[in-house]
Amino acid sequence: MDKLVSNIRNIQIYDNSMFHLEDVLKKYEEYLDILKQLEPNKLKYFIRHLKNREIINNQEAEMEESFLLELFKLSQRKDSIDITMKYFEDDNLTVDEVKKIHRVVIKGSSDDLESNYDLRSDNNKWVGAYGTNGQKRVDYMPPDYNEINELLTEVLSYLNEQDNTNFINIFIKPLIAHAAIAYLQPFGNGNTRLARVLQHCKICNSTNKLFGTEFTHPTIYLSKNYLLTRAQYRGLITNIAVNKDDGAWNKWFDYNLTMFDDQLYFLNNQLDQYRKIR
Repeated sequence: MDKLVSNIRNIQIYDNSMFHLEDVLKKYEEYLDILKQLEPNKLKYFIRHLKNREIINNQEAEMEESFLLELFKLSQRKDSIDITMKYFEDDNLTVDEVKKIHRVVIKGSSDDLESNYDLRSDNNKWVGAYGTNGQKRVDYMPPDYNEINELLTEVLSYLNEQDNTNFINIFIKPLIAHAAIAYLQPFGNGNTRLARVLQHCKICNSTNKLFGTEFTHPTIYLSKNYLLTRAQYRGLITNIAVNKDDGAWNKWFDYNLTMFDDQLYFLNNQLDQYRKIR
């Protein structure tokens, strides 16, 4: 099996990353306590607002046209976050369910093409960019398409495992799955958008199980941060794909934990203003 995927259960978290994680978990728990103090209707509207912005931010991070997507979103009864949260309820997310989530993720975007609806069926996929001179720069090639179903199944098996005593996995497991799916490039396009939806919904799912909360949708998202640091975001995933070692993974953890820090500060400020609204 592919080295990166086969090792996802054995990644060593370095001490500095662990200290950072513990600090973020403490701040996250404080944030959850504030949310639990909100009146039910205020909590519902606050979480809905976060979700609505995330749907657009997730697409904008891939340079999709936000205005057209906003119009398209208004016509849809269920979005990718809604259905992902539903699929996570039984802790047994499957490849077929991921296909359905991905189909909703790309719906209405420039990648909403029949050729992108199923898993890759060739090895033409590459990760990189075109230079200003039009020359292609290949950062890495994802695994052979014949292995994608097996590898994606293994990543989902890891993501489905629920350790009800391990609070570290609230963030670490979804972050690992995010990068692993981005590395696999299981679909023609829309892979990082899919990975971000799974990450955010899994954090919410684990939060409910470990803290005893009952949030229907995630209470924290990072897509806006990924948009603002897009080159670094892609570079860190490429670093994992190329090096497949603990050092690359810990750089990814630290990058994300810093953004969780930033988001928790921002959200707490928003809540201070929101609670003053009568």
